[in-house]
Amino acid sequence: MSIDLWKTLGLTAMALVTAPAISAVAAPPASVISAADLRADLQTAIDAIEKNHPDLGHSVDKATLRRTARLIARELDRPMDQTQAWSVLAQLNPVLADGHLLIGLPDWRASAASATEHGAPWFPFEVSVAASGRLRLIALLGGAPSADAGRYISRINGVPAKEVVRTLLNRTHGDTPSARAALLSQRWWLFYAKVYGTPATFDLEFADRRGREQLAASRTVLPAVLQRDASFERLFRCEMRGTGAVLTVSTFFWPDKARFFAFTEACFTKMAKEQVHHLGNL
Repeated sequence: MSIDLWKTLGLTAMALVTAPAISAVAAPPASVISAADLRADLQTAIDAIEKNHPDLGHSVDKATLRRTARLIARELDRPMDQTQAWSVLAQLNPVLADGHLLIGLPDWRASAASATEHGAPWFPFEVSVAASGRLRLIALLGGAPSADAGRYISRINGVPAKEVVRTLLNRTHGDTPSARAALLSQRWWLFYAKVYGTPATFDLEFADRRGREQLAASRTVLPAVLQRDASFERLFRCEMRGTGAVLTVSTFFWPDKARFFAFTEACFTKMAKEQVHHLGNL
């Protein structure tokens, strides 16, 4: 569950949820939450996690969770908008070490898609992040081929790439370091914008001998993860493979539940008809 669990925490938490997730062109100023209210929200979240989590000790002991919360509370020392607050509070995520319990940005997909429509500047590449801190370009943002694919970045706008990776991983949820790196790879453009802002250009230095490039931000192309998540057919697949089948379920949420249930019913009906003996899942 995402905390976005803020939705249960009262008016101050609701202010955090409803503030704009991305500063789109001509967007109104983001709502600001006081430091006292943010610290109160943090404490309420910690209390809710300890009370409601069925097996918190599987991922983190309470002492570590509380110690991390105290360190985060010290950073909540001034009024913040949603983006600033998330950047601080999300440092709980790797400590929680959970793929489904997180401090999340509410409705980030819809907000980011809307921001893209309005020309929001994103990091211009799809990337692969390694838990070790290495950052490799794999395509242009959105998935189109790039001549720079395969190159490793050493600096972004003067900041060492490993430092940027470490900073963003420290706000990423997931069970393991490799899972967090995989998730950050998909959402790099978003996390970078939330923590480092949305510059119009990116000065990239590379680890190879070809040096550096200054590139314009991507403003019109929907990032690959948003393209994927907008397509039912990309998220859910049922494939027959002889006496076996592979069922792909790439998300735990789809707004049209009737369509999802119809898909699963049709898939299992087909497996029964084809006398499938082995089922794999992705």
